[in-house]
Amino acid sequence: MNSANAEMTLKERLADSPPILIDGGTGAEIERMGATMHPEVWSARATLTEPDIVRAVHNAFLSAGAEIIIANTYPANYHVMAAAGLSHEFESANQRALELAHEARTEFQKKTADRAIWVAGSMSTTTFSPGLDETVINTVPTPGEGYRAQAEIIADVGVDVIILEMMRDVTETRLCLDAALATGLPVWLGLSAEHSAAGTLTFHGSEIPLADGVQQILAQSRSLQAVGVMHSELTIGEVQRIA
Repeated sequence: MNSANAEMTLKERLADSPPILIDGGTGAEIERMGATMHPEVWSARATLTEPDIVRAVHNAFLSAGAEIIIANTYPANYHVMAAAGLSHEFESANQRALELAHEARTEFQKKTADRAIWVAGSMSTTTFSPGLDETVINTVPTPGEGYRAQAEIIADVGVDVIILEMMRDVTETRLCLDAALATGLPVWLGLSAEHSAAGTLTFHGSEIPLADGVQQILAQSRSLQAVGVMHSELTIGEVQRIA
């Protein structure tokens, strides 16, 4: 790749080939490298307490060939932070997570200036439970308020794309998606699914048929840059039928 290619946009890269390589499980690697994990917000506080580990995880993924690194904002949505009594750290945890991803990219590109690297901000409806725990969701009194707050932080710091991770319902996903799209940034949607006891394909931790839910979500917006399935044991045929 020459220096001109290093300046290509993410949209141009997606139109190119081969497939783009994204990093792996950031939170899991932060834990594996010895950061202190919080019982309710998992790796969210590591960006404040052990930033060197978080930056090292990003650098390790870049060294392994990742073209996109995802900031450690997945576990730091507002309802999770607030339910854990950490709403006062919500803004700083998200902002620092994004800064660390940018710092890792800058450090790496000093050594590999001719390689394009993109930074993503992560958003999720997760409550760190098998489904969506309504008691955690309802920590935010106004629907969508927490997602809008997180999306604004992500947009203010700046990323190349927002990735919605492990989305597994319709109502909360649409609120989160609205907030992400309102930033004007490219948005990718990552859905999680599982097989029900009856053998049907549903959202993970839910009885909602996945295909029906996807149709309802996409009816809200066709401006998504990409839609995919993640953290799910599905066959290629099942994914193709959803598409």
